[in-house]
Amino acid sequence: MSKLFFFLSILVFSRAAPVVSPADFQWLNSTVRLFIEGCRLVGLDNVTLFTPDASSSYGAQWTRDFTMALMSTGPASFPLGVNVSASVAYTLDRITPVGIVPDRVQSDGKAVYAPCTPGCWPISLAWDNMPYAALLLANYASLWQDSSFFCRYEKVVRRALFFVPLKQGLAFNDPQSPNTSFGFEDSVVVPGRQLTVSLLMHHAAQDMAALSHSTGCGDAESYSALASVIAGSVDSLYNNASGLFYASDSLELVDDIFGSAYLVTQNLSTPERRKGVANFLASQWEQAAAGAEDTIFQEGQVRHLPWGVFWKKCWKGCPAPGTYQNGAFWATPLNWVLGALDGTGFTATASAIANATINSFMEGGVMECINRPLNYHGVRDYVASATNLFGAISPAASMKDKK
Repeated sequence: MSKLFFFLSILVFSRAAPVVSPADFQWLNSTVRLFIEGCRLVGLDNVTLFTPDASSSYGAQWTRDFTMALMSTGPASFPLGVNVSASVAYTLDRITPVGIVPDRVQSDGKAVYAPCTPGCWPISLAWDNMPYAALLLANYASLWQDSSFFCRYEKVVRRALFFVPLKQGLAFNDPQSPNTSFGFEDSVVVPGRQLTVSLLMHHAAQDMAALSHSTGCGDAESYSALASVIAGSVDSLYNNASGLFYASDSLELVDDIFGSAYLVTQNLSTPERRKGVANFLASQWEQAAAGAEDTIFQEGQVRHLPWGVFWKKCWKGCPAPGTYQNGAFWATPLNWVLGALDGTGFTATASAIANATINSFMEGGVMECINRPLNYHGVRDYVASATNLFGAISPAASMKDKK
């Protein structure tokens, strides 16, 4: 059974982690541990839940946030004595029989499937929670070396992953009856064939296939087939004009910075197109480092859409331009952005961005998102901002693809 215990990873190509000073790395490491300790919440039967922030703003365990924190860190970052398997099970046990994954689970045991207060938007679920549940299971089982837990939940998670509808090889959000697609754009209506959700599914399918092979539990072939279909379809969202990939193929064609970087880390599309995405990211950073404000970077953190582009269709009015999911700057995608740069030869650029972000954290706090000229920031002590950067620069990050 020992062959189970390899590191799963977003990255499928060899790379070295971006470089920061030992002192800065230790500061971030300590901050990650402090936040994970501080975001704890007691659920039913004294199960420890992990909320998205250590400032008591989000009072539940969100599936995507918990997954990102867990897969970017590992057992050493979680408090001693906490039964993390029970925390994972608290979410997985509330997947519905058909495969719908909770957006979050509350301390009272209630699962909330809508990505906001029930009834506040005319939507019922978020597509990304399904692959995030698979990533949660696969990465917990691998990092915590728990093959029996994987075998217990593999079928439950498989139903969730295959619940997401596909159209021409990509996750599909029906324009006639749309749901939320990617949780970090959950205030936005993004119909059509989806980039980021499809990439999450590809990543999850690869991880689940690998664990199914190593444990003998599950249908490895079905996972591999799903990953293959998605891999062969992502180029249909390529924007020849910009060299990036569209968020979806809806009528509102917008380039997706987060998704384009994530695609590169998974070694999808062609080498030329992956290099083109990395060139764009590096060029934008070079401009930001020179003092330009009209770039996708601010203090190392990253805008979801290109500079000057904003979402046009939201569920109940879009956030003000430059704020929250409509143009603020986020640290959560840095594991993808830094991985894309690092894996395509821009390690110095990745290192510079990592250092700028740590400086921003030290001076201005670890926020959910920021826009300094607007004097705007999201929730304080946001766990995924710290953990996702930590995962990108950790020396273990360069080992995770060595299966």
